[in-house]
Formats: sequence, C-alpha cells, structure tokens
Amino acid sequence: QTWLGQPHHRGSWYFSSEIDLGYCGALRTAATILADDPIFGRFCFGGDWRKTRNGIEVIPKDGLRRRFHALLDSGRLDLILDNDRFAATQPIVLKENFSEIRFQLESDNPEKHFVKLHLSGLAGTYTIRDNKSTITTVSFADGQATDITLPLNAGVGAQSFTIAR
Repeated sequence: QTWLGQPHHRGSWYFSSEIDLGYCGALRTAATILADDPIFGRFCFGGDWRKTRNGIEVIPKDGLRRRFHALLDSGRLDLILDNDRFAATQPIVLKENFSEIRFQLESDNPEKHFVKLHLSGLAGTYTIRDNKSTITTVSFADGQATDITLPLNAGVGAQSFTIAR
C-alpha cells in the first residue's frame, strides 16, 4: 500500500498522485554541479561558471538554488540548504583548493531566522563569517559532513557569508 492507500506492486513509487515522479523528482534532484570531467574538462551543470582572479565563480541556475556541488580534481565540496536559497544573480565564489568559499543567501522571509547549511568535503579548521562578524569556527575531518546554522537578519534581501581557513 502507498501513502495514498493505493496498491503498489512494482515500478516507480507514487510521489504526488497525478504529477507522479516527474515534478517531485525534479525538485528533489535540482542542483548546480561544477565538475572536472576527464574528457570534456570543467563543466557546470545547472549553472554558469567562470575563472577570475578571485577564484571560480558559479551562478546557480537550476531553478531551486539550494544545492551546490563542486567535484574538482582538487577535491569535492557539497553545500546544501534546508531553506532559503543562494542569491539569483550573485556568484558562489570558491578557491580551487577550497581554502575559501563565499556566497550570498536570499530569502522571502522578512523576519530574522536561521538557515541550516549541510556542508561536506572540507578538511581542516574553517571560520564561518557573515558580512559583520564570526559566526563559528569548525574543524572538519577529511570529508566529514557538518550542519551549520547561519543567521539571516530581518529585512535583508541578500546576506553574504564566507567560509575560510
């Protein structure tokens, strides 16, 4: 029996009745992925990227702007937001060795609230800052996943954050 009370024998699980897997599947898998491909070189799925003197700039365009993955020759980085999203027109900026990651978050919520960031792929001690102060310092074991709570101020359209060694 499915959660809709329908018999289920084989095949795809019913996610949302008439819409089925298509829409919900797209929402669950939407992500921006920057990858170093051994054949085609560096490519960004679900976004635009460019190399600058500040590092690699990626503008997420996957539709949700909540998941960013970097699968580079130098390592892997995963940034996943539970709520709110990366800013639509501002890049996620990262150094090739992941020593610094900068991004802006935007929200439709006008009240002060918190965003949970699931972060993995880093190694070492990093300081997480907003544009005014240090939020926390975290020591990552190699590739360890960690949840970080980021405060978003009231009435701010977009707020900047930096994760740096």
